[in-house]
Amino acid sequence: ALNVPLPKDLRHAADVFGAIVLLLVGLVLVIALRKKRAGREKEQPGRGLGKRLGRWLSSFFERLGDGFRSIGLSRDLTFAFLLSLLLFTFQIASLWFFVRAYGLPLSFPASAAVYFITLLGTALPIAPASIGTYQFFCVVALTMFGVGKTNAAGFSLVAYLFMTLPLLAIGIFALSKSGMTLSVLRERISRLKLKRRPGPGRDSRVPPSSQPGAAPCP
Repeated sequence: ALNVPLPKDLRHAADVFGAIVLLLVGLVLVIALRKKRAGREKEQPGRGLGKRLGRWLSSFFERLGDGFRSIGLSRDLTFAFLLSLLLFTFQIASLWFFVRAYGLPLSFPASAAVYFITLLGTALPIAPASIGTYQFFCVVALTMFGVGKTNAAGFSLVAYLFMTLPLLAIGIFALSKSGMTLSVLRERISRLKLKRRPGPGRDSRVPPSSQPGAAPCP
């Protein structure tokens, strides 16, 4: 926990969010450690809304459990977790360097709190590249620590530019070196969407003629 004075409402929101995270982590552990039932009888199809919803939820949690079990058995899980912590540390440190360069009176823990508040705010799918969303939540977080709105707004713009433009430049450079263009990428994405979309009157499932032992269609 960060030793940072936060407003009372924000502390309550953080407690609620932490409880939700703990519940989700517990649910993930239960699903990941639960053994898959073998030889389960096939359920009879039903037309009721409750039966269809039950089958969909059962199938969803079964696929979710398979994914969590595959992650839990992976040897690279610990390595990926440590790399994620290292990434967060570097991002917080870079924000703190911007805070020091801009002359804001914030400590490293306070800068970390600003980073996480902004990160949670920009997790919402509102605007492309979080334009405007980043500035709003960054200003909100900075004003919680006594920074004026004018200084907070200016810092949010400067920090966004200096933290986004290098990544954009690296992405453009990597795209140019790969021999790909944006038009080619859009074309390939469109082709993938067309392949996954079933045509009118066609079933997206495998036809009976392609199943093993099935008689060929005349």
